[in-house]
Amino acid sequence: MPGLKPHINRIADWLNHRVADWPIAKKIKAGYIGALGVAIAGTSFGLIVSGFYAQRVEHHLLELEAHQLTLYRLDHAIKAVQFYPQALLQSLHTGQSIKDIKQDFQDNLTRADGVIVELEDFDRTHPLHLETTQPLWSGYRGILNRYQATAADATANLPSTLLSETEVKQLQTRLLRLLTGQIHRDRIETFNQLNQQLHMLIEEFERDRQQARHNLHRVNQLQVILIVSSMMLALAVAFLLARGTTQLIVTPIESLNDQAQGITTAGDFSQRVQIQSQDEVQDLAQTLNQLIARVETDTQRLRIAKDTLEQQVLDRTQELEAEKVAAEQANRAKSEFLAMMSHEIRTPMNGVIGMTSLLRDTALNPRQQDFVETIRNSGDALLTIINDILDFSKIESGKLDLEQHPFDLLNCVESAVDLFTHPAAEKNLELTYFVAPQAPRSIRGDETRIRQVLVNLLGNAIKFTEAGEVVLRVTARLLTPEQNEIGTTAEPPYNIQFTVQDTGIGIPPNKQKRLFQAFSQADSSTTRRYGGTGLGLVISQRLTQMMGGDIQVESVAGQGSTFTFNIQTTQFDDGAPPLDPVKLNGKKILLVDDNATNLEILMAQTQAWGMEPRATSSPTEALTWLREGDDFDLAILDWQMPDLDGLMLASQFRQLPNNPALPIVLLSSLGQPEPEHLGDLKLAATLTKPVKQSLLYRTLTKILTEQSRSKLVSAQPATSDTLEPTTAATLNILLAEDNVVNQKVARMTLKRLGYEADLAANGLEVLEAIERQAYDVILMDVQMPEMDGLTATRQICSDYPSGQRPYIIAMTANAMPGDRQICLDAGMDDYVSKPLKIEVLEAALSQATQVRFSSIPG
Repeated sequence: MPGLKPHINRIADWLNHRVADWPIAKKIKAGYIGALGVAIAGTSFGLIVSGFYAQRVEHHLLELEAHQLTLYRLDHAIKAVQFYPQALLQSLHTGQSIKDIKQDFQDNLTRADGVIVELEDFDRTHPLHLETTQPLWSGYRGILNRYQATAADATANLPSTLLSETEVKQLQTRLLRLLTGQIHRDRIETFNQLNQQLHMLIEEFERDRQQARHNLHRVNQLQVILIVSSMMLALAVAFLLARGTTQLIVTPIESLNDQAQGITTAGDFSQRVQIQSQDEVQDLAQTLNQLIARVETDTQRLRIAKDTLEQQVLDRTQELEAEKVAAEQANRAKSEFLAMMSHEIRTPMNGVIGMTSLLRDTALNPRQQDFVETIRNSGDALLTIINDILDFSKIESGKLDLEQHPFDLLNCVESAVDLFTHPAAEKNLELTYFVAPQAPRSIRGDETRIRQVLVNLLGNAIKFTEAGEVVLRVTARLLTPEQNEIGTTAEPPYNIQFTVQDTGIGIPPNKQKRLFQAFSQADSSTTRRYGGTGLGLVISQRLTQMMGGDIQVESVAGQGSTFTFNIQTTQFDDGAPPLDPVKLNGKKILLVDDNATNLEILMAQTQAWGMEPRATSSPTEALTWLREGDDFDLAILDWQMPDLDGLMLASQFRQLPNNPALPIVLLSSLGQPEPEHLGDLKLAATLTKPVKQSLLYRTLTKILTEQSRSKLVSAQPATSDTLEPTTAATLNILLAEDNVVNQKVARMTLKRLGYEADLAANGLEVLEAIERQAYDVILMDVQMPEMDGLTATRQICSDYPSGQRPYIIAMTANAMPGDRQICLDAGMDDYVSKPLKIEVLEAALSQATQVRFSSIPG
């Protein structure tokens, strides 16, 4: 409504003038109270007016209804008087007594006279309705008087007792003459006129009553209209008051908000808020101005601090960059120093270990042999320390990468156990291992690092165990897709768990937490009994974590320790045929060993192959079984047993008449027995503990499938005390080495393997040598004067095609992170580190032989 807005604005202006200095809360309260007062006043006025009118209408209606009820009574009384003679005749006919008839007659006359009185009163109350009825009332009263006189005359001489029949008939006759006379008919006519007048009056009163009811209904509607109108009026007034109050409150607040947003958006805190108000908004504006002034001051301070901080950050950044360059230079210097130290340490170590290895294979007396073994063991221990330090350096610098190649899990475990066969035998320890049947045969991972962890744990177990046993168990669990942390792969994921348990000195609980701390040992006192760098377990833990697992220890002081580590890997299908347990299925085998762990492992292995083992730790019990006629296809006996050793037990087996040809396999931790101890035992095989699973399987299969068991099987190859070369393929070898000692070690090692080699002292001599003569293999040192091995290799790769240049093997003391890859990137074909190990060099030359001769046409 456009026309309403000016009025609203005028109301707002009036309110602003009247209540401008009121507080906001008071303004809002006044607006609500005013709206409520208007609503109450309007509604009350409407209710009072409508209530008063409704009361008047209801009173008039009640009067009409009362008068209408009186008219109905009068009509009834007229009819009763009119038919009085007939009632009298009826009373006579019923035999009523004269006294009762007189009494009824008198009562009717009295009632009729009362009706006349009421009619006259009603006529005086409503003269407009009965202006011509007054003569009727007089005539009616005269009729009643004549009725009374006639009745009194008719009954005056009647006795008070019952009338006789003759008297009744006489009275009836008089009454009939009275009723049938002209006078009575005139009276009847008069009564009829009177009734008509009454009925007309009743109808008129009915119309008045209906009109009164209609008026009352309209009054009720008017009340509702008044209430609704009052509410609408109250809402309108409340809206006007609220609109005015809103302008008084909201307009200053909106202005305050707009000015504050403008200051914030512009960022100009020198401006101030301008508000014309006399309430809390004015106080708020003053507080906001104080805050803006505070912000302006703080902003200036922050701007100054920001400029200062930026300059400090710039200066510090330059310092950090300089420190970073210095740290990188120091790190490079450290790496170069470690590489140099590794090379310088490994170079003499190569001479020490190489010469002692060669010296050990010559004819020496026992004392000289002991000296050589001591030197060799000391050199190996020193090399282990160097390798641990280098490995730890690789791990700490994050430059140790794991390989992911398929390998045979059983061979990896057995090669680690083989290293400790002799140390365990020297301490008279039982060294056993068991690989669960459900473990995959071939897995994918870093075989060298897994073997390194196993060697570390087995070496510690044997070092800290003086009596008892050391047991290695390997179990596997197929992972579900939810447990697989390796990622999406088509190969089945496995969790491989390795457990090394010993019966050694154990570790106290308060020292177990130090086991996996670098350069820390459980016993770090000056009187400690066992040496070591304290890096072995730290390296093992880091390696297992890199392979998706972890390592834990459980130990009780004086009772031994159990180290467990696990890795996550996948099974690799190498296509090799699995073991065929059908050849052993159902075969009955007797197991005799005083060591419970050995019996447990042998039981598990033979049961996995389908055999039916029966085990005992008592040789006497085994003899009892055979004497009682128990039948066995094969027997495995331990040599070292108390009271009755394996040879003695085998001898008694041979003396039994029921099974003298029982095949017997003897297990020994001390090597093969001397021939004079065997006698005529005819052993089927002698195996050295710990027995390799694959070897035990092949041995049992061969024994049970051969028709003749006279041929013995030996698990230990014969050793020679003379320096005899092994059979080797013909290779033309050039040895590039500048160190004289290393030249001697390499040439004698090659001679031990059946090779001869020409010498070159640096890279330039290598290039000159291959121009004069064709070589199959070059054993290339990296660090050489005038031209190093890497430069010489690059030059050879540049000058000669791939199929026409020699097979180059890096032979270097550099063993820092990335040294192997640097050599391969330079063009070398293989890599061996110093000190040289004869088996590693033999494997490298064997690989070179396969590559060289497979590439020759024809």
